[in-house]
Amino acid sequence: MPIVAKDLSKRSKTPAQSQQANSRASRQPRAKPASARDKALTDEPSYPVGYKKPPKDTQYQPGQSGNLKGRPKGAKGVKTVVLEVLGARAEVRTSAGIKKMSKFEAVIHKMVELAMKGNVRALMQLIALYSAAVPEKELAGGLSVPEELTATDAATLDEFRAWILEGKGDE
Repeated sequence: MPIVAKDLSKRSKTPAQSQQANSRASRQPRAKPASARDKALTDEPSYPVGYKKPPKDTQYQPGQSGNLKGRPKGAKGVKTVVLEVLGARAEVRTSAGIKKMSKFEAVIHKMVELAMKGNVRALMQLIALYSAAVPEKELAGGLSVPEELTATDAATLDEFRAWILEGKGDE
């Protein structure tokens, strides 16, 4: 007995199915619900609308932000993270034993240690940090820049300028 395959695509439709198919084909696309802006354009506002006076329907509702995808609550900025990380306390081994201090303080101690060992970069950074932190005080040893040139300084600069212009600086 041979097996006969039935063609399911040519199946007869019930009257309800054919009516539903006909109504789909003749149906117009659904109209989108009117937005608040469309309503505001058709309705007369209760106050004058114009520059810096938007329609009430399009204004932000109380408690609603204008930037819905903005920074989430509780997100930390860079400044906050830096202050938290550098302000955290850590145990540091020193010659006097283990001390608890902030991480920033430990970095300053290390920078002083490197500068004392002769690291020029650490020394320059330490001097810059000191001058920024304590601008009114002079560094120990009188390391400060004079405000005005003396007569001797001006004469020396004039001689050097003349020497350069004469071409003696090429030798």
